[in-house]
Amino acid sequence: DRQLSFTAWGTEVCSESGLVGVSRVKRQQLMLLTMLVLSRDTITKDILQSLLGSLIYPLSHNKTSMCVLGQVFQFMNGMSEGKAVKIPWNIREELLISCLHLPLAQTDIRAPISTKIYCSDATPSSGGVMSAQVSQKCAEALYRFAEHKGKYTYLNLADTEGVLQQWQHAEMPEELRDVLLSAAWFTEREFDYKHSKHVNLQEIATAKAALRVACNEHCRSERLINGTDSRVSLGAIGKGRSASPKINKLLRSILGWLVLGKKQFVQPYFNTKYM
Repeated sequence: DRQLSFTAWGTEVCSESGLVGVSRVKRQQLMLLTMLVLSRDTITKDILQSLLGSLIYPLSHNKTSMCVLGQVFQFMNGMSEGKAVKIPWNIREELLISCLHLPLAQTDIRAPISTKIYCSDATPSSGGVMSAQVSQKCAEALYRFAEHKGKYTYLNLADTEGVLQQWQHAEMPEELRDVLLSAAWFTEREFDYKHSKHVNLQEIATAKAALRVACNEHCRSERLINGTDSRVSLGAIGKGRSASPKINKLLRSILGWLVLGKKQFVQPYFNTKYM
């Protein structure tokens, strides 16, 4: 018999809506469990580890929601085994926000790939967003070469140079690069930031500007492609979170645009000479 929905490896797939995620019943149970934990003043390391382990898998079905968890990992690593400690307000806040995001922890696998592609670039004091209209076949090829898995990133690559050198972004074939070179690029936005910041922060902020441009056009469900030459932006947005509090804060500011704009935001690596 034809099944309109099925569950595999803990993930429920709904054929009619195209939505994929952990079942609603399990997410509701996890929300209740999180609220019960937050109703108490103290928590042990074992309970917190178990709760975080239960939250990560459902949230990973919408990886952009992973940024809501940040300081809680540092707090957990500093806890002693078997000792109950008071839950700080910032940890309560992160657990509560992650709980509220559980109903949104799903992905629309039927969302079309937009044929309007973007490219963002930034300096410590300025940024710009460009766009181009390409064929459906080209957009699908760019989507395949985008960074979907991501990587743990830090604000300064030099801090973890040995680790980051092991991660190589997907290189586009020469034919696809030629298509990008011949595309008619249009300047969507160019601006100066009020305050000069680390270039990797500005790269993510400029990627957010590209997302805002797309959301201002319409809020239909789609997969959006934005090219970047920043490996930090590539890894952090692909992963959904970062070990850097400053980057994580930026990712949280993007979250509302992704959810309300119904966008799935992916980034292939664009060398600036392509544009």
